[in-house]
Amino acid sequence: MPKTPKSAKRLYEPNLIAELREERGWSQEDLAEVLEEEAHLKTSSAQIGKLERRERQLTVRWMTALSKAFGVEQIDLLDIAAMSGATNDVEPHDGGSHALALAQRGLRYYDVVSDACAEGGYPAGKTVLVDASEATVSSRQSGAFVLVQTRPGKDDSLLLLRVWIAPGLLVTNRASSNTAMKLGKNRIVGVVVPENNIPS
Repeated sequence: MPKTPKSAKRLYEPNLIAELREERGWSQEDLAEVLEEEAHLKTSSAQIGKLERRERQLTVRWMTALSKAFGVEQIDLLDIAAMSGATNDVEPHDGGSHALALAQRGLRYYDVVSDACAEGGYPAGKTVLVDASEATVSSRQSGAFVLVQTRPGKDDSLLLLRVWIAPGLLVTNRASSNTAMKLGKNRIVGVVVPENNIPS
């Protein structure tokens, strides 16, 4: 008689516990000790592992203790982009014959594939020019439309189009249901060149 397949394990909301722990150079055992010392929560590295793998629910009690241990807000424990089921807001555009010349100046065209910033003049279907030069990215102004890489170096990294609000907030610009997220470990990789400033 064939075995009945086991039902898939339930996974809880995506979180950033492992990233926050690794940022501080802590092992799972270290975090368990900090939780006991700082938040009076007795736990083990095995329980920390379950939280990081999303096999254990991140309850209010856990969020309160972890935010105290890491010195962050509770919202910073959650991976908001992953929770929203986010997909790329932009895709690289086939730049044609002048793509190489643009790339040498740190410029690249992208096709907008979402309405994350539609109210700002960047609806799905539009093509935007992005300046990825270090000088432009580092001198960006609050209110600029920027290209953000989530979770740099990870397989599930995304390219998002957002409005940069100094010192560390990224927001959508839709007619309704706007979302905000902290820059955190995400990285601004380019600034959208306003149409009236596009080089000819």
